[in-house]
Amino acid sequence: MGSLLDDLPSNGMFSKMRRGKHRTKNLPAYLATHDTSPPTDQIITTDKTNVLLLRFRAALKDRDARNLKRSVSSDLATSKNIQEKKQKH
Repeated sequence: MGSLLDDLPSNGMFSKMRRGKHRTKNLPAYLATHDTSPPTDQIITTDKTNVLLLRFRAALKDRDARNLKRSVSSDLATSKNIQEKKQKH
């Protein structure tokens, strides 16, 4: 039974590498054929807040909005009941 590695190519960039010797001269360089400079008005900033904290705060905000909506609808229902009772008396 043959080895699983028998079908792999035996020539190429990885077959020429030797341990302990790092030669970057042999690696091909990327030469852009277009302008790669960023736009002049581009400003790159980083958000220092953790993504997990952002999600947690968004979930709290959504929950608070739902609770507020429920309490407002509950208050409206209560005020309608009070108005109906006053009209009956």
